[in-house]
Amino acid sequence: NDVVELMPGQLITGGAATGGGKSLFGMNLAAHVALTRARPALIASMEMGGSELMARLTAAEAGVDVDRLIRRKLTTADWEKVFRAAPKLQNAANFVLDDSPNLTIGKIRTRIRWMAGTGRPPAIVVADYLQLVTPESGGKKDRSRANEVADISRNLKLLAMEFEIPVVALAQFNRGATGREPTVSDFKDSSAIEQDSNVIVLMHRPPPADPDAGIPDRSGEIDLIVAK
Repeated sequence: NDVVELMPGQLITGGAATGGGKSLFGMNLAAHVALTRARPALIASMEMGGSELMARLTAAEAGVDVDRLIRRKLTTADWEKVFRAAPKLQNAANFVLDDSPNLTIGKIRTRIRWMAGTGRPPAIVVADYLQLVTPESGGKKDRSRANEVADISRNLKLLAMEFEIPVVALAQFNRGATGREPTVSDFKDSSAIEQDSNVIVLMHRPPPADPDAGIPDRSGEIDLIVAK
């Protein structure tokens, strides 16, 4: 029941295993800013393009299954939910998606400056996800992957401080974190993430239901653990 307030200048890192819901977590934060608060939100995504983002956004706001929406298999009840959600989606223009290939910190900084130049600077930046950001060094062979990820983490923190906005960095866990409750030591490729982050939220899918062991059915749920 921890309450996390996203403050200007902070780096907030959301960690999850592969398929653990980190993209949905970041999108929901951006959706609150863009749709509910009616302020610009920048999503620097190496995971999804514009059509997928809008499909997930529509499905989340309407409360319908995203796979049925993408396959155009919505029921009459589903369509009614989508129509009811339409007024919320009028602020979808507040979403600015940068899904350009080989996305670097420099490119994210340029996009933020461009938005500021239009008079609508982002109120939040979501990077999805940290380990997919291209190193400014271009991935030189004499640098370890851990050092590259540490540089990316530090530069995202500096980006938040430079523009005085919260930056949400989504990050992937090592494979060893699968099937158990994660810790901050599970981040893939770098331990610097813990040091650079002001706030860390770890995502964990509850175990499958087992009535005999007293484990309830929590399918579709994700636990958010505020680890820092």
